[in-house]
Amino acid sequence: MKTPIMSKETHKAGRELNDNIDLLVSETVKYFEEHPERYIHLGENRQQILHDGMRYVISMLANILMFDAGEMLQQQLDWAAIRSPHDGISISLMVTHLEEFCIVADKYLTPASATEIEVVVNWMTAYLKTKQISEA
Repeated sequence: MKTPIMSKETHKAGRELNDNIDLLVSETVKYFEEHPERYIHLGENRQQILHDGMRYVISMLANILMFDAGEMLQQQLDWAAIRSPHDGISISLMVTHLEEFCIVADKYLTPASATEIEVVVNWMTAYLKTKQISEA
């Protein structure tokens, strides 16, 4: 799958994402916590696992967007597809998290940035779904 094309608008979205990382991580984890049944298997540390995971994802995404590093996106997702299940986060749950992150980004970022991020996240979820199929 060809990675998304980065533009000036994408770079701006990356900067806005980076500038609002604490708010976005906090609000995304709150959104996840509305569905505690998904995370029972994570145990008492579930909130920390979700927080750390989303901070990593948002930081990675911001840097890829700011520095036009689209080629790294696929490598990061390949790594996540292997690593995250060890932390109790399946590929299907990663896809759900990314989709829900877009809802939060849409609420807290400018419309232009939210749209740019959604395009990249849609590519990410489509790519992860191919990994899910290949593992079945």
